[in-house]
Parts: sequence; structure tokens; C-alpha cells
Amino acid sequence: VGATSSGLQVKDNFNQWHEVPCTKESIVVNIGDMLDLATDNYYRSTTHRVVNPENSNTARLSLPLFLHPDPKVRLSADKTAKEYLYERLVELGLK
Repeated sequence: VGATSSGLQVKDNFNQWHEVPCTKESIVVNIGDMLDLATDNYYRSTTHRVVNPENSNTARLSLPLFLHPDPKVRLSADKTAKEYLYERLVELGLK
């Protein structure tokens, strides 16, 4: 079920990257900003990246799945999912 080879890294609060262990039995869940906001930082969003390990001749396969709440869902007292998504798209220059 998990990725087929290593390469996923997460950044800690000190801006250091750490390799995420890769096993066939593991499932990795990266928390996004909407869940971070909706849980008032209880579940923190992750800064992550995928790198090609040095001296690796192995392809890496993973299956990302992105879930979004209904646009009307309140993520915080002042923001719905629709409002938050629109703000992020503007930040990225996509709106």
C-alpha cells in the first residue's frame, strides 16, 4: 500500500529535512493546511518533498489522495473551506 521506495522527506521546526521510513506495510498521511486550521493547529500541516535518493536506480511509486471538505464547511470562526481555498489559489497566482 505504501510507496515503493524511499525519497519522502519532512521538514521540522528547525528547517531540517528528515527521511520518512518506507516499508510496504506503512501508510503515510501528510496533513494539509485546511485540517491544520480546522483543528486549531492540533493536527499540524507538513512541509514535505520527494527527492531522488543518491545512487538510486529504482523508480518510486506512490498514490497521493487529496481530500477537501464541502465548500460550506467552517474551518474557523471567520473562514469557510471555499474562502480558504480561494485565498490559497490567489496566493499561488492561480486566481
